[in-house]
Amino acid sequence: MKRHGDLSGFRRNLTLLVFDSLMVYFAFILGMYFRYGIFTLDEPQFFLNGVYFSLFIVVSLILNGVYTIAWSYSYFRDYLIILRAVVIGYAVGFATGRLLNLFGVRFLTVPFTVSTMAAIISVFLIIWSRIFWLSILSRNHHVVSSAERVLIVAPVMRELQ
Repeated sequence: MKRHGDLSGFRRNLTLLVFDSLMVYFAFILGMYFRYGIFTLDEPQFFLNGVYFSLFIVVSLILNGVYTIAWSYSYFRDYLIILRAVVIGYAVGFATGRLLNLFGVRFLTVPFTVSTMAAIISVFLIIWSRIFWLSILSRNHHVVSSAERVLIVAPVMRELQ
């Protein structure tokens, strides 16, 4: 039986990419909800803009190397890479939308508050998904008991004396 941690590199990265894309779009929907409350589907342009805005963040995640990190051995630096990628994607998406609006193209018209909340929620969701992924991977590995650790360390201590 195949375990979660045994996914091949490409399939694992593709799975993470799909989940990250969905989480970034979900963060945009949450940003819309927090900004406008319970809204109806009368404004499909906002939802389409959410797809485009999410695309900037997902491309930034790919270009910043988020999917080349071995998440089994991640460090705090790897979470800062996620933060950097989302901030860069947010900034490029927001600047592109404003630049297009200057030329009269109503494309990527995402309110500042919605895009900012979406970026913050995206960072939170993606980092917590990685922490959840690590908790699943840690279940599949043998945990060394404290007695075994003492047996490993004790001979080293004798040699140092």
